[in-house]
Amino acid sequence: MDPVHGVFPRIAGEWLSFFRPGFHPWDHDNRAQLARIDGLVAAVDAANAAAPDMRRAARRGVRAAV
Repeated sequence: MDPVHGVFPRIAGEWLSFFRPGFHPWDHDNRAQLARIDGLVAAVDAANAAAPDMRRAARRGVRAAV
């Protein structure tokens, strides 16, 4: 990524549109992102089910022994 242009200039227009008068989130078509969420949730659930002790240790700030 070019350090001169960075991330913000690429998203600035969409981000600033959230502040325009009369804005509503449905003005942006986010169906593609919503379609991906089921897979993401399933992957997180599977990872959490595979290592429940790691989650508990992570909340305490301690890494569980493997």
